[in-house]
Amino acid sequence: MNSKAKFGKICKEYGCAEIAGLGASYCDKHSKEHKTHRHDQRRQVRLKLYTSSAWKRLRKAKLAQDPICEHCKRKAANVVHHKIRARLDAAAQLDIENLEALCDSCHNAESQREGQEDRGGGSNL
Repeated sequence: MNSKAKFGKICKEYGCAEIAGLGASYCDKHSKEHKTHRHDQRRQVRLKLYTSSAWKRLRKAKLAQDPICEHCKRKAANVVHHKIRARLDAAAQLDIENLEALCDSCHNAESQREGQEDRGGGSNL
Protein backbone atom coordinates (compact mmCIF):
# COMPACT_ATOMS: atom_id res chain seq x y z
CA MET A 1 0.00 0.00 0.00
CA ASN A 2 1.26 3.45 -0.90
CA SER A 3 2.22 5.35 2.26
CA LYS A 4 0.77 8.56 0.75
CA ALA A 5 -2.67 6.93 0.38
CA LYS A 6 -3.42 7.15 4.08
CA PHE A 7 -3.15 10.96 3.89
CA GLY A 8 -5.39 11.36 0.84
CA LYS A 9 -6.19 9.92 -2.54
CA ILE A 10 -4.21 10.22 -5.74
CA CYS A 11 -5.44 13.10 -7.92
CA LYS A 12 -8.12 12.03 -10.44
CA GLU A 13 -6.46 14.02 -13.24
CA TYR A 14 -5.06 11.60 -15.80
CA GLY A 15 -1.30 11.27 -15.42
CA CYS A 16 -1.06 13.21 -12.15
CA ALA A 17 0.52 11.43 -9.19
CA GLU A 18 0.00 14.23 -6.66
CA ILE A 19 -2.06 13.64 -3.54
CA ALA A 20 -5.48 15.23 -3.24
CA GLY A 21 -6.37 16.75 0.10
CA LEU A 22 -8.58 14.80 2.46
CA GLY A 23 -12.07 14.61 1.00
CA ALA A 24 -10.92 16.09 -2.32
CA SER A 25 -10.72 14.39 -5.70
CA TYR A 26 -8.01 16.56 -7.25
CA CYS A 27 -4.67 17.96 -6.09
CA ASP A 28 -4.39 21.71 -5.51
CA LYS A 29 -3.27 22.46 -9.06
CA HIS A 30 -6.01 20.46 -10.79
CA SER A 31 -8.72 21.44 -8.30
CA LYS A 32 -8.35 25.07 -9.42
CA GLU A 33 -8.51 24.05 -13.09
CA HIS A 34 -11.71 22.05 -12.54
CA LYS A 35 -13.37 24.89 -10.61
CA THR A 36 -12.59 27.27 -13.48
CA HIS A 37 -13.95 24.76 -15.98
CA ARG A 38 -17.23 24.37 -14.02
CA HIS A 39 -17.54 28.18 -13.79
CA ASP A 40 -17.06 28.46 -17.57
CA GLN A 41 -19.73 25.79 -18.16
CA ARG A 42 -22.26 27.63 -15.95
CA ARG A 43 -21.43 30.89 -17.74
CA GLN A 44 -22.14 29.28 -21.11
CA VAL A 45 -25.54 28.07 -19.86
CA ARG A 46 -26.41 31.59 -18.64
CA LEU A 47 -25.29 33.13 -21.93
CA LYS A 48 -27.45 30.68 -23.85
CA LEU A 49 -30.53 31.71 -21.82
CA TYR A 50 -29.97 35.45 -21.77
CA THR A 51 -29.12 35.73 -25.47
CA SER A 52 -32.10 33.62 -26.61
CA SER A 53 -34.93 35.28 -28.53
CA ALA A 54 -37.44 33.74 -26.09
CA TRP A 55 -35.73 35.49 -23.13
CA LYS A 56 -35.47 38.80 -24.98
CA ARG A 57 -39.21 38.71 -25.82
CA LEU A 58 -40.15 37.74 -22.25
CA ARG A 59 -37.92 40.42 -20.74
CA LYS A 60 -39.44 43.08 -22.98
CA ALA A 61 -42.98 41.92 -22.09
CA LYS A 62 -42.21 41.95 -18.34
CA LEU A 63 -40.77 45.49 -18.45
CA ALA A 64 -43.82 46.65 -20.45
CA GLN A 65 -46.14 44.97 -17.91
CA ASP A 66 -44.31 46.44 -14.89
CA PRO A 67 -42.42 49.60 -15.91
CA ILE A 68 -41.88 50.71 -12.27
CA CYS A 69 -39.59 48.81 -9.89
CA GLU A 70 -41.62 46.19 -8.02
CA HIS A 71 -39.49 46.64 -4.87
CA CYS A 72 -39.10 50.38 -4.29
CA LYS A 73 -42.04 51.49 -6.47
CA ARG A 74 -40.16 54.74 -7.21
CA LYS A 75 -37.75 54.20 -10.08
CA ALA A 76 -38.14 52.90 -13.60
CA ALA A 77 -37.52 49.17 -13.88
CA ASN A 78 -34.73 48.22 -16.25
CA VAL A 79 -33.70 44.77 -14.97
CA VAL A 80 -35.75 41.57 -15.02
CA HIS A 81 -34.87 39.36 -12.07
CA HIS A 82 -35.70 35.69 -11.44
CA LYS A 83 -37.45 35.24 -8.06
CA ILE A 84 -36.38 31.59 -8.07
CA ARG A 85 -32.94 31.58 -9.65
CA ALA A 86 -32.76 30.30 -13.18
CA ARG A 87 -29.95 27.91 -12.29
CA LEU A 88 -32.01 26.34 -9.50
CA ASP A 89 -35.19 25.72 -11.47
CA ALA A 90 -34.86 25.29 -15.23
CA ALA A 91 -38.64 25.12 -15.65
CA ALA A 92 -39.00 28.59 -14.11
CA GLN A 93 -36.43 30.24 -16.39
CA LEU A 94 -39.01 31.45 -18.90
CA ASP A 95 -42.03 31.66 -16.58
CA ILE A 96 -43.23 35.27 -16.35
CA GLU A 97 -44.67 34.53 -12.88
CA ASN A 98 -41.09 33.88 -11.70
CA LEU A 99 -39.89 37.29 -12.86
CA GLU A 100 -39.86 40.69 -11.21
CA ALA A 101 -39.04 44.04 -12.78
CA LEU A 102 -36.47 45.97 -10.73
CA CYS A 103 -34.41 49.14 -10.91
CA ASP A 104 -30.61 48.81 -10.84
CA SER A 105 -30.23 49.64 -7.14
CA CYS A 106 -32.93 47.18 -5.99
CA HIS A 107 -31.50 44.48 -8.26
CA ASN A 108 -28.01 45.05 -6.86
CA ALA A 109 -29.35 44.82 -3.29
CA GLU A 110 -31.25 41.63 -4.13
CA SER A 111 -28.18 40.08 -5.77
CA GLN A 112 -26.06 40.96 -2.74
CA ARG A 113 -28.64 39.39 -0.40
CA GLU A 114 -28.68 36.21 -2.51
CA GLY A 115 -24.88 36.10 -2.48
CA GLN A 116 -24.87 36.33 1.32
CA GLU A 117 -27.37 33.45 1.49
CA ASP A 118 -25.12 31.40 -0.80
CA ARG A 119 -22.23 31.98 1.59
CA GLY A 120 -24.37 30.95 4.58
CA GLY A 121 -25.02 34.48 5.85
CA GLY A 122 -28.80 34.21 5.78
CA SER A 123 -31.16 37.09 5.34
CA ASN A 124 -31.84 40.12 7.51
CA LEU A 125 -35.53 40.10 6.54
